[in-house]
Parts: sequence; C-alpha cells; structure tokens
Amino acid sequence: MLLAAVVLAAWTIVPSALALGKADFEVVAGPLLVVVAAMVATYPAKIFHAALVGLQDVRFTGCLAVCQTALSVGLTVWLLAAGYGLYAIAAAAALPPGAAAVASLFRLRVIKPAAVRGWPAPDIASIRAMVVDGAGAWIGGVGWTMVAATSGIVITSLGHPETVVVYACTAKLSQLLFHLSRVLPDSALVGLAQIDGGGHTDRLRLVVTRMLRVHLVLSGAAAIAALCFNPLFVRLWVGSAYFGGSALNVALVGALVSISLAHGLVSCAAVLGYRRQVGLVTLAYGILTVTFAVVLGRVFGVAGVAIAPIFSGAMTTLPAGALLLRRLSILSLRWLMRDLWWPWAWRFAALLIVIGVAGTASDWTTSEYVFRALLGLVAVTVYMLSMRSLWRDLPPGSKLSDVLSRLKLTRSAMPGSVGEAKTWG
Repeated sequence: MLLAAVVLAAWTIVPSALALGKADFEVVAGPLLVVVAAMVATYPAKIFHAALVGLQDVRFTGCLAVCQTALSVGLTVWLLAAGYGLYAIAAAAALPPGAAAVASLFRLRVIKPAAVRGWPAPDIASIRAMVVDGAGAWIGGVGWTMVAATSGIVITSLGHPETVVVYACTAKLSQLLFHLSRVLPDSALVGLAQIDGGGHTDRLRLVVTRMLRVHLVLSGAAAIAALCFNPLFVRLWVGSAYFGGSALNVALVGALVSISLAHGLVSCAAVLGYRRQVGLVTLAYGILTVTFAVVLGRVFGVAGVAIAPIFSGAMTTLPAGALLLRRLSILSLRWLMRDLWWPWAWRFAALLIVIGVAGTASDWTTSEYVFRALLGLVAVTVYMLSMRSLWRDLPPGSKLSDVLSRLKLTRSAMPGSVGEAKTWG
C-alpha cells in the first residue's frame, strides 16, 4: 500500500519532470498502471521465495530464476508481435515476478507445509526487529532498482522516448545473461552465512574467493555471448530496427561485467554482517547511476546511459565491497587486483580484441547469421578454456568430477589450497 501511495503521489510530478506532453503521458499511463498494480498485488508474496532461499532449495530457485527470465523474453516477443507496444514491455516486467511468487508458495507448501499454516499475529517488538534488521537490504534493493529500472525514464527525460523500446530490446539479452550468471554464486550465500556463524575464517576466505571467481568467469562468458549473439538475437527476435547498434551493445556488455563484480563483492559483505553499510552504499550507487546516466546520455546518447553503472560502481560498490571484506580479513586490495582481477582481465581483453577484429570480417561473408553464431560459440569455448586456472579448483558435482578430471579441466582441492587466498601478506 505504501508503494501504491508513493506512485499516486508521483503521478502529478513525473509528467512535468520528464517533460511529457498530455499525449505522451496518456501513452505511458496505461502500461505504468499495469506494472504498479502487479507489484502491489504480488510484492507480499515474495516472502515465499525468500523462505525457499533460506531453506537452500537451490535447484528450485535456480530453475525458477531461469524460467522467470525466459517468460519475460517470451511475453515480450509474443506481445510485441501482436502489436501491444509498451504494454508488452510492462507485462514482461510485471507478470513473471508474480508467477514466480505463486510458484514459490506452492513449492513451500510441498516441502514445508507448517511454514504456511498457523501464522501467529505480529507484535510490535518483532516487527521492529525485522524492520531494523532488514532496513539495509531494503535500502539496497532501492539502489539496485534505480540501477536496473530507470534507464527508460532517463532516456525519456532526455527527450528521446521513441528510443526506449530500442534500448529495452537491445538490453534484453544482456539482462537475461546477467541474471543467469549470478544464479550459481548467489545460491551459495546462505551457506556462506552458515560458515560465518561457525567461525571458520580460513574456510570463509576460501568460499568468498571462489564465489568472486565464479562471478567473474560467468559474467565474462555472458558478456562475450551477448557481444557476439545480441545483433543476431535482436534481429531474429523483433527485427533489425530494434537493435541499438554496436556502441550500445558494447556499453551494455561492459555494464554487465561491472555490475556482476560489484554484486559479488557487496552481497558477500552484506551476508557477513555489513547489511546497513551495504544498503547505504548501494543506494548511493543507484543515485549516482541515474546522475551519470543523465550526464553521459546527453553526451553519448543511449550508450552513455548504458555505461553509467560502470562509473558509479567504480566510485561506490566496487571499492566499498572490497574495503568491507578487507576489514573482515577476507581479502586484501592487493589480492583483488593481482590474483583475481588481473589474471581474468588480460585474457578477457585479449579475446575481446580478437572478437572485434574477427567481427569486421562479417561484412564480407555470405551469411552474417552463420558467421556470428560460429564466432560466438568459438569465442565462449576459448574463453572458458583460457579461464581454466580460475575455475578448475571449484568442486563440481559428483557426476561431473570424473569426466572433468579425465579431461584435465579440474583438479581436487588440496587441504592446503586455502593458502592461495592469503590476503594480508
């Protein structure tokens, strides 16, 4: 209800702030109401998904995240093809979270029936404790929402509302791959909290470093896939008219990697006890992202809006996350740059150069689609093999261990492997 009140109060302010005429506002009013109504109706049900995360129902929550993103893409394709315009974007943003909340409720009833029965009446003391403890996460959520959901508003405020759909369609694959790349490391956050509660500092350090490596490796693979496949994806999906160009695509790829690493650092710091600090830093991240988006958007157009998270993250979440983990003696800035960032960055940059050079050859091929598809497959394969030193120590599932070992793509973690993560020397 508070969300609905805020939206209704802003209803008279936003049109003038965005310089929207009456006709323009009538175009966006309906889709905006769809999004707000869906959020108000389904937001309380998110508690069921949070309960599943706490119960470490990793397989279900991971599959649910993939299905939610796929549903968003499918709704966008279907409704845009049917001619629903902005309502297609609104429905794709509003309906999948609601469907995920309902699915989480049914799942929780199956695995923990007692959790959805006999709820006691809330009391002031428990509500106050939850508000105080959850304030940091809530504030951080506001910051992440400002980063993820304000691009269209900024582009409209810059006087180019016609490019909002182009931006959304061009960014869809990057957003999809970003969410897919974070499912695996995020599933370990509950386990990280349990290790922290046990007081096993060396084990804690090892898990954090592995999680950060997974964030980097998977976000890099997602970035390369988006760089190679996105022009083909958008053209086959909604048509070449909705692809925003190579500059916007590269900007979105850079933002994908930056946001992923920032998310990895601050999420680990939040789980390890710095929820309020991370919440404030993330809120500042969101405010700076909007500010940079406006400034850079005026200079570089929609590509400037896309790269805004890179600049704001470099000033807020990236250094703050590293410093908070350093305070916990988990990692040092020297280790972060020398042993984590640099071994990944030079391989990633070299491969990007090769992709850029090879991509120019597509102008002389008889089938650009085939060329880009092959380029993407080869690039992702080469990338994963070149990053083997960063992920080969990760413990795979039992069914994969023997296969990967025979291919020499992994090795068992030795008891002394914690030493590789020493962060204070």
